[in-house]
Order: sequence, then C-alpha cells, then structure tokens
Amino acid sequence: GDLQTWPTHVQVNSQPVAVTQRDDRPSIVLEPGEYELTGDFSWRVLPQNLAIPVEIGLLDLSVNDMPVPIPAREPDGRVWLRRSTVAPAEQDQLIVDTYRVLEDGVPLWLQTQLVLSVSGKSREQELGWVLPEGWKISSIESPIPVAIDDQGRLKAQLRTGKWTLNLRAFRTLDVHEIKFADGVTPISPVELFAFRSNPTFRLVEVEGIPPDDASLTAFPTEWRDLPVYRWTTDQPIRLIEKLRGMGVQPPSKLTVDRSFWLDEDGHGATYVDRIQGELRNTLRLDAAPQHQLGGVRQHEVPMLITQNPQTGDVGIEVREQSLQLSAVGRVSDLRGLASNGWQVDADGLSITLHLPPGWRVLALFGPDDVRGDWLTSWTLLDLFLLLVFSIAVFRILGWKAGLLAFAAFGLAYHEPGAPRFTWLFVLFPLALLRVVPAGKLHLFLRLWKYVAVALLALCLVPHVVYEIRSALYPQLEYTGTPYRDHWILPWSPLRSRVPYTYSSSRPSYTTEEAAGEDRAPRAATDSNLSYAADATIQTGPGEPQWSWNSVHCRWTGPVTQNETIRPFLIPQSVHRLLCVVRSTLLIGLAALLIGRGKLSRPTGRSTVIEAVAVAYLIGLFVTTTCGVRPVVADEIPDAATLQLLRERLLEPDESFPHAAEIQRVELQLSDNQLQMVCEIHAATQTAIPLPGQVAVWSPVKVEHAEDPDVIVCRRGNYLWAVVPAGITELTITGLLPPSAEWTWTFELKPHYVTVDAPEWDVSGIDRNGVPEDQIFFVHKRGSTELAAEYDQRNLVVALGIERHLEIGHVWKVENRVVRLSNNRKAVAVRVPLLSGERVLSSDIEVEDGFCLVRLSESVKVATWTSELPMDQPIRLAAPMSDQWIERWHLATSPQWNATFAGLEPVFETQMGALIPVWHPWPSEEATLEFREPQAIPGPTLTVQRVTQTTELGKRQRLGDLQIAVVASLGTDLPIRLPSAAAVNSVQVGGKSIPIRQQGDQLEIPIRPGRHEIQVNYSVTTPLGLVAGADTVEFPVEATNVETTIDVPSARWVLWTSGPLRGPAVLFWTIAIVAILVAVLLGGSSHSPLRRYEWGLLAIGLTQVPLAAAMVVVAWLFFIAWRRRQTPAGLNGFVFVLAQFLLIILTFTSLLIFVFIVWKGLLDYPEMFIRGNGSYGNHLRWFQPRSGPMPVASTIVSVSVWYYRLLMLFWALWLAAALLHWLKLDWEAFSHGGCWLIRRARSLPMPATTESAEATRPEPPEPPSSQGIDPEAG
Repeated sequence: GDLQTWPTHVQVNSQPVAVTQRDDRPSIVLEPGEYELTGDFSWRVLPQNLAIPVEIGLLDLSVNDMPVPIPAREPDGRVWLRRSTVAPAEQDQLIVDTYRVLEDGVPLWLQTQLVLSVSGKSREQELGWVLPEGWKISSIESPIPVAIDDQGRLKAQLRTGKWTLNLRAFRTLDVHEIKFADGVTPISPVELFAFRSNPTFRLVEVEGIPPDDASLTAFPTEWRDLPVYRWTTDQPIRLIEKLRGMGVQPPSKLTVDRSFWLDEDGHGATYVDRIQGELRNTLRLDAAPQHQLGGVRQHEVPMLITQNPQTGDVGIEVREQSLQLSAVGRVSDLRGLASNGWQVDADGLSITLHLPPGWRVLALFGPDDVRGDWLTSWTLLDLFLLLVFSIAVFRILGWKAGLLAFAAFGLAYHEPGAPRFTWLFVLFPLALLRVVPAGKLHLFLRLWKYVAVALLALCLVPHVVYEIRSALYPQLEYTGTPYRDHWILPWSPLRSRVPYTYSSSRPSYTTEEAAGEDRAPRAATDSNLSYAADATIQTGPGEPQWSWNSVHCRWTGPVTQNETIRPFLIPQSVHRLLCVVRSTLLIGLAALLIGRGKLSRPTGRSTVIEAVAVAYLIGLFVTTTCGVRPVVADEIPDAATLQLLRERLLEPDESFPHAAEIQRVELQLSDNQLQMVCEIHAATQTAIPLPGQVAVWSPVKVEHAEDPDVIVCRRGNYLWAVVPAGITELTITGLLPPSAEWTWTFELKPHYVTVDAPEWDVSGIDRNGVPEDQIFFVHKRGSTELAAEYDQRNLVVALGIERHLEIGHVWKVENRVVRLSNNRKAVAVRVPLLSGERVLSSDIEVEDGFCLVRLSESVKVATWTSELPMDQPIRLAAPMSDQWIERWHLATSPQWNATFAGLEPVFETQMGALIPVWHPWPSEEATLEFREPQAIPGPTLTVQRVTQTTELGKRQRLGDLQIAVVASLGTDLPIRLPSAAAVNSVQVGGKSIPIRQQGDQLEIPIRPGRHEIQVNYSVTTPLGLVAGADTVEFPVEATNVETTIDVPSARWVLWTSGPLRGPAVLFWTIAIVAILVAVLLGGSSHSPLRRYEWGLLAIGLTQVPLAAAMVVVAWLFFIAWRRRQTPAGLNGFVFVLAQFLLIILTFTSLLIFVFIVWKGLLDYPEMFIRGNGSYGNHLRWFQPRSGPMPVASTIVSVSVWYYRLLMLFWALWLAAALLHWLKLDWEAFSHGGCWLIRRARSLPMPATTESAEATRPEPPEPPSSQGIDPEAG
C-alpha cells in the first residue's frame, strides 16, 4: 500500500499489529523470524495500481474474484489492477544501436558493433550504409543472416529478439577525416565512437565530435576503458596527428648499484657496476668519461667492449630490453667522477666506497644521502654536546683548557670506543666541588669524582691503546662503517628515522663458478647474430672480493648522466698521525681534569655562579637528550580506521563472488506453462538469481524438496532465492504470456541446460547442452524458412608484408606475407624485392623484381628467405596499395652499429630483444647504414682469485695453489713455480689433468669460461731463520691474492713481513710498553724493586693476561706499603683486612708465577699475533691487487727451544727473586704483629674524627725485621 491505499486490520500471526508511516509508506516493526501477515484494503473504486514491495518475489493476484495468472508489475513494484495484461497486437519495430572503435596503426582498423532490437514478425529489411567512406570490410560475425552489397548497404533477415552484429573493416592509407559519402543514409543517425590510440606509433587527437560518458550508455563493456565520443553521422570526424613515431619517450628505467674499491696507495680504484632495468630506444650503452671499462657481462654472458663509431666513446652494443648487466673497470681519480658511470640517466643510484685499512672519508659531496663519512656523521645533537662540554671546561679551567677540550672531544667523538658521556660524568662533580663547602655533600661529590675518574679510565685507556695500535698496525682497526650514528638512549626520538638500507654489491662468486664452469663466453656461437669467431672479448680486471671500512651513499630520485661525486679522502699516513694526535689530546684533557692544580683556586662569587651555570648546562643536556618515553593515550579511532573495522566485520566469505553456481537447468514448456528444475551448488548460504527475467514470464511457485517455504525476493528483473550450503534442487513453476517468440536470459548462467519444448524452435544451446548468454524460443507456428545463399558477402582480404632483416655474419631477410583478416578467401599478390635482394627459397616465383605470392583459402602465411649485399646501405620503401601494408623489423648483431635515416622506427620487444620496427604508410621509406665498431684492446684472461697455502716442514714444504680464472679464449695458462718445485697434481674444475711442467713453468690448458684450478706441489728445502711462501708468477696481474703459511708448532715466530693486510707480531710492542712501565714503576719512591728487576718481571708477565700481571704488581706494592704501616696507625678492622688481603695476593701471585713457569718451559710462547684472521702459527695475508708476481710473505722464526731456554734462565732468576720477595712478604705480614686480635680488643674506641686528628701521634719509623716480636698477636 501507500498513502492513498492504506492497509487496515493488519495482523501478524493472527495478532493485531500497529501500522506506522516510514518513507511515505505503511510499515510495521518485526524481529527476525518467520511471520504470516494478513490485512484488508478499503476503497469504493478499484484503484488502477497497488504498491507492492519490490522485494516480493511471488505474487498471487485476483481481481473481482477473477485470477490474474500474469500480473503486470512495474520495476518499482506496483501491480496494475485495472490494466489488461493482454499485449496489443505486435508491431514491426527496429532499433539499431551502433558502437564503433577505431584502432590506430597500419592498417587502420574499424570495429563496428550493431545491436538490433527487433519486434514484430520475421522479415527482410535494408538497414542502410554501415561503413564510412573508403573502408573495406574484412569480416562479419552475425547470429542472423545479413548481406552487404557492393555499395556498402546492409540488409538482414530480422526476427524478434536482440541481435548483436560485429564487423571489422580496414584501410591501408592514412585518413584525416572519417565520414560517410555524400547522399547515403547511415545505419544510425547518432553513434557512439571510441578511439584506441597507439602511442608507440603516433599521437593523434580526435576533433569534431563531443566526448560522452560511457558509463551512462550501453557501450560494450570491453571498450569502456577507451575515450568515447557521440558522433552525429552527418558530420565528419577529424583525426589530427600531433606526433609520429616514438617522439620524446620517457628515459630508460635503469637502477645502478655501484661499488668502488680504493687501492691501498690511493692512486686509483676498481669499480663494479650492476645495472638493472629496461632500455627504451637505444641499442648502445657508452661509459662515462674517466672510466676505463674493462669487462661487461649481460645476463652472465660476456660482452664485447667497442668504440662508438660516431663519438669515439667506449661502450657496448645492447640488443636486449631487459638489462641485468655487470661491469668492472678502473678509475684513476674519484674526484669529479660521473655519478652513474654511464652516458644515460638513471632512475635510482647507490654507491658504496670500500676503503682499505687506515683510510677515511672526510666528506663526500654529490649524493642526497651519505652514511659513513666524517662530516655527515655529525648531527645537531652531537654539536650541542660538543659545545656544552667545551664551554663547561672553559668556565671551569679557562680558555686554553676549553680549546683543548673542543679539539680532543671533537676529533675523538665519532671514533669507535671513544668516551663521550663519561666526560660529562666527570665534569659535573668537578664543577660543584669548587663551590660546595666541606660536609657530607662535599664528601659525596669527592666520592662521585673518584668513581667518575675510574669509569673514565676504563673507557679512555682501551681507546688510547686502540688508537696507538691503529697508528702502528692499520690492519688491526675495527672494520665496518667508520663513522656511525650514536644513539643516546634506545627510546630516543632520534631513533624514529627510517633505517638506511644498502644493497649488497659483493658478488656470489661460488654461485657464478658453479653455474658457469664450462659456460662459453659468447652467446649462441652458431647463430648469425653472435660475435665473430675472431672477436677477442675482454675479461677486464679482477673483481675485488674484500670489504673493510665503507661509505654508503644514494640518490633519492632520478640521476642525470652529468651529475658527479666529489669525495675528500683522509690518506692512511694522515689517519695514523691523527690517531697519535687524538690520543695525546685525550690524555692531556684527562690529566687536566683529574689534576688538582687548577681546582684549588679561591672560591668567589663569580666562581660559584660559573659552577652553577656549568652544572645547569650539563643537567639541561642530560634532560633534553634522555627525554621520556612517549605516552600513547586512548583515542577515538578516526573515520578511516572505523571504516576499515567495518569492512573487516562485514567482509564476505572467501568463496565470494563465486559462492554459488547453477550446475544444470531442466526446462519444460507446454502451452503457456513453464517449469524449471535447477540444481544449485553453493559453498555457503547465499542468494542467487534464478534464470529468466520476470518481465517476460510470471513465477508462481518456488519449491524445495526438503523445505517447501523457500525465501525469494525480486531484485531488478530477476527472482532471487536463498539456498543453503551444499547441493540444492529448486523447482520453479510459472506462466508465459501469449507470444510467438520468447527470450530466456540469465543473470547467473547455468553450466548445462536441457529443454523440453516440442512446440518451440530453440536456439542458443550447443550440442553439448552449454547455453549462450541468451536462449531464443520461436513458436513453430510463426517460424520462417531462410535462404542459405543469403549469407554471401563481399569481403576483402587484408594482407601484411613483413620484412625481418637480420644483420650479422650474413645479411639476410626473412619475408612473410600474413593474412590479417579472418575471412577465408584465396588471394594473390606481387611483392617487390629490395635492392640487391637474392631469393634463396625455391618455392617462390620471382618475376621482374617481384615475388609472386599466392595464398589459398586455408593458408594464412607465406614465407621466403633472401640475402642482401653487405657493402651498401639498405633502402626500404612501402609501395602504394589499398589491400596490403608493409612492416620492417631489424635484428643486428652486437658487432654492428646501426644508424637510421628517413622514417623513424619504434622499438619493440621480441623474445626479450629490443628490435627497431617501422610501420610505414604507403610511399614512405627509410635508409639503414651499418658500421662495424672497433674493439678496444683488453685482456682475454683474468686471474680473479689466488689462494696459496704453504705448509712449512723441517726438510720439505708443501704448497697448495687454488686459482680462479676467467678466459674468453681457449689458451694455456703458464704459471712459474719455484725452480725446485715438484708438481704432484693439477685439477681443473675438480677433474685431474695431465701435468705439463717444463723446468719451473707449468702449462695448464683452459677453455673459455670460468674455471677453478688447483695445483699441489712440494719443495725440498730445509727450514731456516727466514722462510715464507713460495714465489709464484702469473702471465697477468692477479687480484684477491690470499697467502697462508702454516708454521710448525716447534718454531718460534719472531717477525712477519708481507702485504699490509697480514699478521702483526704485537709481542715486541707489548714488551716495549712493559719495559717502559717497568722503568716508571722502578722510579717510584715506594717501589719495592729496582728498575732492572721490574724489567725482567715485566718480560715474563707478558705471557699472562693484563689482569694477572696487575695482581702481581699490586702484591709487590702492597708488601712495601704493609712494611711501612704499624698497628697504631691502622684501625683494628683495617689491619686485619690488610692481613687477609696480603695472604690472598701472595697465594694468587704464586699461582701466577707457577703458570708462567709451566707455560714457558712446557708450552709455546704467546707472541700476540693478530691480523687478517692470523693466530699462533697460522699466518694469513691478503693482497687486493698485485702484478704478475704477488708481494712475498715471509717470516722469521727459530726453534721453540730458544724460547724455552730463555724462559729457563728467567725461571731461575724468578726462583731466586721469589725467595727474597717471600721473605719481604713475611716481614711485612708480621710487622707490628700478625693479627693483633687481643690488642685490638683492649684498645679504646677512637674519639671523633677531629679529636683523633688532633691527638694522633707521629707514626714511628718502620722497625727492622730483627725488631719484630715473634709473640705478637
């Protein structure tokens, strides 16, 4: 009902219910469930219609006690009560909707879709002109018989229904206007027209017709992504060509990852570039100036490096669109170097600069983001800390001390292990001690000072040791990024910055070796497009395989080829000097702060203000840097979050949108009775649309065997039913209105359909029972026989002539005549030959410079092959023709450089290769010229890695040599070994080969590709004072040379020499430092030993850890201190504690001495050999680059018995000295009594501190050992 027809006496399940108004309609409120609603309508005059909810699916209507089998319902749900349901007499009507798509290219294609809405009787009718002027039709697809005469008029045998016709037409000539010929009647006065552009061919604008919104029309769905226009066919469409060819194309999408390895002397660097991406319109890639390109590999296939014939630049010819390129080369200077290294712009660029030991980067300008240099490692917070500390020292100790603090703190701030916040921890009590009076707070500050000084010593001493060691031995410095960000606290806000990520630039050499052991260095050696047999492909310098300190930089956007990088390096010699300067400044600053001379100035008002200000500054810094943890309060989610939560709550089952399928439908038609049996498969409970629009039939009942009450509703023009999960069989009965034709359509198309309709002609179902989108029913009483010959049509065959030019060792042309249209019709064509073209195929007839090609009805393609002369340019020209077009493809070998004149090509990708393609209009032409670029000189053999292991023996040493080589040509690898070397075995790729040794030279045959070579040899020679790895000489320079020497355990290694990255014998440095410390200890006024005794003891203590040595030194000084003390000068508890401590130190020291003697007489010496993984008698060196003969690695060693003999003499001295020290130990222990327990009890309690200080007597002189009372204690 509605406001005019309001229901009365409404009951729900026989209970009255209140009816209210909502949205101008009567409504009631119900809880979820099943209900039966009843009610009445009251009127004196029967209304014309009655509002029924549109969701009501099944409707049983009676008017004046007369049943209405097929109620007339409107889309809004209204049902007509006083309108006759009998349709008026059918009238002949035809509505033609025309949709076109113009596809740009050569040829031009015009697709036309005609949608015919036919009503009335079956008939033949002329529809009008279907194509604009100048177009030739090539194919027609129509479900009804159609015919097109020679003038382009279309006629069809029409019958009731909706029919879709598809036509394809073409033209070979360019067109600037699309219009119908004068005096003709187009099939539709208004059409929808779409344009599919071809940007790689040209840029065209459509003018003369207004655009239209395809979503508001019935334009075909598959074309709606195109721009749509509304064309009034009495006006022309103008096509304005703005640009021909590729025009200004976007740059190639390339990402460059560069790595530089600086030489140890800083005079050059080796670089490795890894380029990924796609090339757009170039067939050559040239390196930037100052780059000495050495070797290039594309998809792990070596490439020939050549000189550009036009510019003289060095680069490679590229024939693939997808780049996976790696290049290795050399640069002599990093300053002012092109950033991306190539004469092409890059979308992304990252650079990693690997530094040898001892080198640093002061600053690096050019990139957007740099990590690892000294300048950019400073943040505003770091500068704030530096200024706060320097000003604080200036306020306390003066401007000279402030400058010293600024220099020391600033130079050491970013060094690994340098103290930072410990300085502030020391400075705080020093500032307050100057103003705080004596008392508990003063005592607390003094205690704070001592603790802070101890902490500073724990941080500063190891750092100074590291700095001095780095100055002496750069190979022992820490590796990694030299300058890093130092976060103050884990929850500091500074940590919220996005972490910086780096791409790994180190190659996986093992993987490449395994994959390319026998890989040929040239692609497709038997192909016409491969390199020439005599081409010498460069292998370049060896790729570095080491990492030390590194600097990473990147660009956040595109990088042009003109951008440069400007690094400022700190050489190794300067860095060594800086290590010494930093250590000196830090020691001086520490001595200045800890010293007491400057702190004894008189306290005044200004001093108090300065001290408070310094403390305030330090406190302010600590407060601002530490901060607080952020607190996240409870907040109401924003609208986006709420919408996301709503979507998640209402997210449908994962089976949607294909949660249900109609497996099969059985349809029975008898008179006007309709019955459907639908088998429905559902993954979950859902609603599905039943077959057939309710506008053309009237559903009466929907039944289910297990549940008679099926929930149905009407949505749109279909009846929807709710089905449970599983397999459900629904039976639907209904009525058909009287009609000669009927169309059965689907919202959800069944998979199989069976029809039982003896009185109807059925179409739209194939022989397997698979339905089309709609099924047509025509009553046999109204069917019409159609003539078979009506389907004859005048179609034109569209042809394409494709010429595939292959420029390689031989210049060839593969010609193809391709049928572009789908119609089957025999055709013959005369194809002109190119200048100098010689046909090689025997099945092609040649006549007067033309090839005669015939295509039968079943043949789609005809091909033949020809050769071209190699001494002249190639001229390509497209002849005039209205039936066929030409297309030219060019594939060139990388040994040729191509230039083009005339019509510009477009670049297409074919089988991964970048191919220039020409799409000419008739009468257009192009000229191709080819030059052979000159290959640059370069090595064809590269020694990528050398691992030499030498095992020293008393009379013979064994050598193992592992070599990784890359060769582009098959050759012999000569290796010069020591003259006395006897080769035991030679393996290439894990397989043994015969030994070819002539004197000291070993010849190893290798094939092109990557190879692992292993040589085992032995040299008979006695082991002397000086020994080392055997000298090996290669024919070319070697890279990544690793040398290992295994020294027998019976030898005492005294010294090593060789490349910088090798072992360092730290014993001598430690011994010198120990002797200097011994001299200082011996010069003390309270020293228990003489200088020479301290020196001898220090030499022995080098064999134990530092802590153990400090225990021994503390024991000796504690003995001297205890001998100076008397019971009267010590508190009883302190005296007892001192006695216990002396006992503990004595026994601990004795154990240490026992360990030293045992180690010296029975074990092996600890020489503190460190560096490059070396330890003990296992020594390793690494040399990044060397000449044909690597730098020799040598050692100086003697028999371990020399060490043991020296330790025997030292042990004898220690035994004699230890007797004297133990005697002094007992004298100290018993001086004044051993324990004094009884005496301590009888002693009165001391008075206050002030009285004790006032009445304390002068301590007596320490008695001699003869005066000690043995009965004391």
